[in-house]
Amino acid sequence: MTASVYTPGEIAWGTMLSRAELAMIERLPAELPPDAVVLGDPFNGSAYLPALAGVDVVFPQLGPVRGDDARLLERSLDDLGTDPAVCAAARSLGVTHLYADSAGAAEGAKVHERTAAMREIGAAADLELVDTGGTATVWRLTGC
Repeated sequence: MTASVYTPGEIAWGTMLSRAELAMIERLPAELPPDAVVLGDPFNGSAYLPALAGVDVVFPQLGPVRGDDARLLERSLDDLGTDPAVCAAARSLGVTHLYADSAGAAEGAKVHERTAAMREIGAAADLELVDTGGTATVWRLTGC
């Protein structure tokens, strides 16, 4: 059981951070405003932001999602640039930034169908690049 979580090569559920992604997370405190709220898939490195960068996130853990706005963002974030309800939900939760990670199961990442819409950001969304590390990118949400 322990090996399935901590031993490289035996990890059953995939890894959540690469070295490059960790380096990016460590830079974020200097790059984000103190009141930043980051929306990202909790199955990837965004779940580490509170502990490693002191940044608030919408989904701090892998457990059940509470609230209609949070559930909408979890299943429809890829519609950010085209569905006004997605932007309204982000505003309602105070989202200022997005954390996207394109790593998939082939790269050893933890991937869950529940959050598939969070791996791709809507093409029409107004975003400003903040930083990137490996397959992960942090964007400032400018269009909501």
